Amino acid sequence: MTARAAAASLALVVAAACGDAASPTGPTKGTEPTGRLTVTVDSLGSSVAIPAVSRVRFDATGSVAGEGPVQYLVDYGDHTSGSGQTTEHVYANPGTYTASITLVDARGRRASATRTVDVRAVQGEWFHAGYNTSTARVEIRRLKLTAQDGRTVSGEFAGPRGEPVPVNATLDGERTLRFSAAGTQVEGVVPSAVFADGAIIPFHGFAYPDAELRFAPILGEPSGPPPVAALDLRIDSYNSPAAILGLSPVHYSAAASTADRPTYVIEFGDGGFSTETTTVHPCTRSGFLTARVTVIDRFARSGAKARDLQCVDLSGYSGYWSYTPTYPEPYEHRMLSFRPHQDRNVEGFYRHPDGGVSHFSGVLTGERGIHLVLDGGGIEFTGEIIIGDPTWIRSMSLTLKGGSADGKTLRFSYAEPY
Repeated sequence: MTARAAAASLALVVAAACGDAASPTGPTKGTEPTGRLTVTVDSLGSSVAIPAVSRVRFDATGSVAGEGPVQYLVDYGDHTSGSGQTTEHVYANPGTYTASITLVDARGRRASATRTVDVRAVQGEWFHAGYNTSTARVEIRRLKLTAQDGRTVSGEFAGPRGEPVPVNATLDGERTLRFSAAGTQVEGVVPSAVFADGAIIPFHGFAYPDAELRFAPILGEPSGPPPVAALDLRIDSYNSPAAILGLSPVHYSAAASTADRPTYVIEFGDGGFSTETTTVHPCTRSGFLTARVTVIDRFARSGAKARDLQCVDLSGYSGYWSYTPTYPEPYEHRMLSFRPHQDRNVEGFYRHPDGGVSHFSGVLTGERGIHLVLDGGGIEFTGEIIIGDPTWIRSMSLTLKGGSADGKTLRFSYAEPY
């Protein structure tokens, strides 16, 4: 035997033993048979099969057949067998099985290959934590599955109120899990690894048919202390005591919280929320708001911390902004009256020193800048809003352009209505 032939023969022996070496795509006559076995779990290509559900496909078409006719004998490893180049099998019970394919050609020569098949029951515990915009609160749901009998899985489900109720789920199709919760049908696809670390079940239902609630696995018993939530608030770069509606960037940070693999939900107090550790959000509703962070660890334990926040609308309580010069400046009373606003666009009325009234429109800029233009464009105000303290004591420093006081800086103070 030449050196090249010996090397080729050795490669075929290694391929038969390992089942991983490259081999011809179809039967080859007149050569020593070698076995190659490919295993595919369901049409999703999962890594773990589910008993009584997953169809496991065994494919030996990559084998070298030898001299035909050739028999293909498949041992599924669970005391059952089949035959043929390609077969399918559903395992009845969980376990780790060693499946094998044996080729026997017309001369009685044999070759084989093996593969391991991991079959696991749908058992474990998962949870979902998130902010529900309909109820305006953080909700935690838990699903605990304890036993599988055929296509039926039993356990318990705990909704946002925390009361667990028994649940009987069914496995449909290849990996779809269905059960009823709070009077609605819930379904999700069991992940490839069943309950491996990070294997998410995306459930649909819970009276929100268009929403996807992602259930993460709870692995092991809780360890370490429960979560401790911390929330830091800072309003703009000046660290103002109150925020301006639609303008001031409010910085929220839960970074000082402690938890094992935490999930964060920061509520801004105006109906908005974020799942980031730190975020920036201008308030969209005026008044006294309550911001809150909820921290959930990987065992579904939670902790919360709330902070109060004041967000002011420039219109206040139908108040106005008044300018009256101090002695010895000549007396001239000016007034700005803002309409309620929801964003950076503002409008209202300006009273001239002579008592005349003009409409103005404008925009809030940067962190607390303001630019107003009177109808007709003859007079403009440019400046910034100053927040003194959260008890409505605040002012504006505006530079007047146009009119009889071009370039004059005016300080408007907020005044309560009569």
